[in-house]
Amino acid sequence: MTVSTRRKVLKGLGVAAPVVWVTPVVTSVVLPAHAQTTTPEEEPEPAPQMFAIGDTGPGGGIVFYLEPGSDGTMGLEAATADQSTAAQWGCFSPVDVTGATGTAIGTGALNTQAILDENCTNTPDAAMAAANVGPGWFLPSVDELNEMYTELHLNGLGGFADGFYWSSSQSSADARYRDFFSGGQFVHGKIFALRVRAVRAF
Repeated sequence: MTVSTRRKVLKGLGVAAPVVWVTPVVTSVVLPAHAQTTTPEEEPEPAPQMFAIGDTGPGGGIVFYLEPGSDGTMGLEAATADQSTAAQWGCFSPVDVTGATGTAIGTGALNTQAILDENCTNTPDAAMAAANVGPGWFLPSVDELNEMYTELHLNGLGGFADGFYWSSSQSSADARYRDFFSGGQFVHGKIFALRVRAVRAF
């Protein structure tokens, strides 16, 4: 019986139809765990590692240079041992290797790549010995080599010999090297066999 019909019947019997207030019942629905949606919190990026001179670098070498303004997060590291005790610079022909004359810090990698890319008649043993350490390793420029001498060798770090070390900096038909005994910087014929110590940027 509908509400309207029931009211008519009650009215006919002389009975006042009651007013019924219906309060809606709200039932909370709990979703299963797999159906619930949440916004995951973003994990903060890890802070870059900071290094000091003499620390072990990210490539396993010894840190000898830190980029100004980098707070120790960028710089150069030297391999922990010589890659050769007697390697020729090579590339006697052609005499002038295009793009291998950089001397400043930051030019060693470019010099090394230029040497390796040059179609030299004589094998560039020094550059190859440095690059063979692994990806990113190269023969240092003369200023990078000087930094290794000052920051590492003079402080008894790195296990350097008191000998001559090649740089990747070409000087006309010759190449620059550093004497780790006297501290002098000189130019030598590429045919001479000197020591090699690779470096890497991070």
